[in-house]
Amino acid sequence: MKREILEEFNSWWFTGKIPEELLQKYRRTLFKQVIDSINKRQINSIVGLRRTGKTTLIFQIIDRLLEEKVEKTNILYFNFDEYVESLDELLNSYKEIQRKELREDKVYIFLDEIQKLNNWENQIKKLYDLYPKIKFVVSGSESLFVTTKTKETLAGRIYEFLLKPLSFKEFIEIKGLQTNLPETRLRILFAEYIENGGFPEIIGKSKEERKEYVKSVVLDKIIFKDIVKLFGIKDTDTLKHLLEIISTNPGMYLEYQSLAQELGKDRRSIKSYIQLLNESFLI
Repeated sequence: MKREILEEFNSWWFTGKIPEELLQKYRRTLFKQVIDSINKRQINSIVGLRRTGKTTLIFQIIDRLLEEKVEKTNILYFNFDEYVESLDELLNSYKEIQRKELREDKVYIFLDEIQKLNNWENQIKKLYDLYPKIKFVVSGSESLFVTTKTKETLAGRIYEFLLKPLSFKEFIEIKGLQTNLPETRLRILFAEYIENGGFPEIIGKSKEERKEYVKSVVLDKIIFKDIVKLFGIKDTDTLKHLLEIISTNPGMYLEYQSLAQELGKDRRSIKSYIQLLNESFLI
């Protein structure tokens, strides 16, 4: 792959630091848990709903490694929004650029949105077994693509971390407030938190901006892009209808047969669609 692509992704090879625009001052609760396992042999996987901050968390982890004087060229980041044929191609390019011997050097490799790479779990298993000094950290937006496939292929080789939307405590802290506030103030903040949906990027935005963000950046991209691309699902209308039914009736008892009759669909299809919505963190 092109040298310029890797160098653009890994600007700290030249500057020794993460660009400020890629970092957030606030560190999620999960940050410490991942850091505590960063030097353990197993692969770390970070999964969660779109836009909950997985990439930011990765850059914060890289920032900590740089603070701890890890050699800057021993940290590799790649996002699979950029096409690459295989992990072998990626590592060969990295070795050539930085002249690394992966059997001898302690290297940290961060692979963002890895579910977009075909057969990634078998590829990373091979590299994990071949290069015991490499620490892999992978991320993915859909648990189905990062957890279900790993149960057999990567059994015993991976630690899984779920990055959820902001908790109420995190929401208060990210606004720069203390949690020991008067109850009346907490009630006002809680109403704002519920409307925010736990997405860090829309804190302080208007109601209209929040609705548009959740619809276009989260819901539509998961339903029309992720699920369609990875599963070949064409009946997106049924997916959206199911999501509307469940979101407007929180806590409802799901009866697949009744839903199938209401929507004029096969019971097995309804069950499969609900599983996809669940595994994609939409419900």
